[in-house]
This record gives sequence, structure tokens and C-alpha cells, in this order.
Amino acid sequence: MMTEENNTANVEKLHDEIEELKEKVRQHKEDFTEEGRHTLGKLHQQLHDKAGELMEAYGPMLEKYRDSGKEMVHNVEAKIAEKPLAALALAFGVGIVIGKLCCCCKHKHKA
Repeated sequence: MMTEENNTANVEKLHDEIEELKEKVRQHKEDFTEEGRHTLGKLHQQLHDKAGELMEAYGPMLEKYRDSGKEMVHNVEAKIAEKPLAALALAFGVGIVIGKLCCCCKHKHKA
């Protein structure tokens, strides 16, 4: 059986070991920080390189969709300009329908 003296000795030993570790961390803190910065710098460069590769690989496809997206936005703007009140009423109606759907879904999930 462990006595109270053994427990106290163990606690003191652990305390001393923790203090030694704290001191070692203080001594090497600057080294750890510099090493961490170096590692983060390398990771940042790798991410930058991979992003560049992705843009090269998918750039033409993105450009294709960007052009068609711009055309669609232009078409929507033209339709709204033709009939602004109808567009406003439609947006309001869609908002009400979405609100009702969200409300119904919320009640179903609570039940």
C-alpha cells in the first residue's frame, strides 16, 4: 500500500519534472517558433503551387462557364428592366413560398 509519504514524494517528483519541462520549453521556445514558421512557410508555398496547378487545369472550363454565367446575368437584368413590377412581385411571391416551406419543414422535424 502506498502511504501518504509516498504520495507526497510522488507529487513532488512530478512537480519537479513539470518544472524541468517548463524550463526546457522556455529554452527552446524560440527554436520551436522559428521551426514552426519555416514549416508554415513551406506549407503555404505548397498550397500556392497546388492552387496554381488547379487554375491551369480548370481555367479553360471556368472561363467557359464564366462567359455563359455573365450572359445569363445580362439576360435576367434585361428581363427585370422590361417588367420591374412583375419581377418584384415574382420575387416577393417566391419569398413567401420559401418561407412557408421552411416553416412546414421546421414543424415536421420537431414532431
